[in-house]
Order: sequence, then structure tokens, then C-alpha cells
Amino acid sequence: MNFLDWFRFSPRAGREEYVFINACCQLGSLAIYIAQSIFSMKTFSWQGVVFNLMIDLVILVLSLGIFWVFLAVSFRRMHDLNMPGWWFILCLIVIAIGSVLFFSIWWLFSILGLGIMLFLSLKKPADYIPNRFGKERAAFLPGLFARRGIFTAVLAAGILFSLIQTTISRVQLSHLQAMTQITETNTF
Repeated sequence: MNFLDWFRFSPRAGREEYVFINACCQLGSLAIYIAQSIFSMKTFSWQGVVFNLMIDLVILVLSLGIFWVFLAVSFRRMHDLNMPGWWFILCLIVIAIGSVLFFSIWWLFSILGLGIMLFLSLKKPADYIPNRFGKERAAFLPGLFARRGIFTAVLAAGILFSLIQTTISRVQLSHLQAMTQITETNTF
């Protein structure tokens, strides 16, 4: 496995590779969320604005990189299951639009996202013969994933990171809504 393979959308990615990279992406996203919370603007001086713009630019670049890697490995995992990767994009669009339009039941779309992640993590291809997306890839980190329970531990860590990130985002959103209501109340 080459580092540049993390950024490619073909040929295929096995379960272990998907679970490992997904857990790393979830951890990276969680770290970015926490950094964004720590460095959010607390003062309105020009130095604070410039500093926050620089931090936001770094966070944007890191977030786009993590999203690209996550999207690429998800595409390749879909290819391993002999399905086009565009189905994954369709799932992301449904989750994003649904959680925005149906804000009161956002948790349902979080569960849908976890379900898709579990499907891609646990589903094994029906056979290990070459499919239309190429031949099967070599084992991903065979020394690590040969040990009993490592796959389950990495999968559980990815799910935990995802749940923590969802919880933090909902707490931040609730805080933002409360601050908006206080501001609206004070202006009238």
C-alpha cells in the first residue's frame, strides 16, 4: 500500500483498509472540530480576526484533505463490493440534505450514516474473483489485522469518533441557537 493510494478513487479497497482509513479520518475530523472550538474567535480585535482567518484557512485545507481521503476510500470500498462509487455520493447527499431539511430528526440521518459505514465495514464480497473494477487488492497491514480483535477494535474506535463528533456538533449548534435567541430577545 502506497501513501498516494489513499487519494485515489480506484481500483478496490478491502474491509480492513476501509475501516482503518475511516477511523483515521474520523479521528482527524474530531481533532479539527476540537481545534476549531479552541481557536474560535473570542475577541474582535484586528489581530484576532487575522489569526482566526489563518486558523480557518488551515482547518479548511485539512478538512478538505480528510474528506478527499474518506471519499476516495469509500469509492474504492464500493468498487470492492462490485458497486459504482457514485452510490456513496448519493447516500452522502441524502444524509446532508435530510439532516438540514429535517432538523428535528437529525439523529435519524446520523444513524443512517452509521448504517452505511457499518455496511461498508462488514459486508464481504460474495467472491474474491476479479470484478469489473479490477482484481482483489493485497491484504492491508497484514501484520496488524492478522491479530484477533484488531478489526473490531478499529471499527469500534471509528464509530466512537463519529459519535463524539456528532455530539460535539449538536452541542455547538444548540449553543449557537441559544446565543441567537438571546441576541434576538435583546434587540427587540
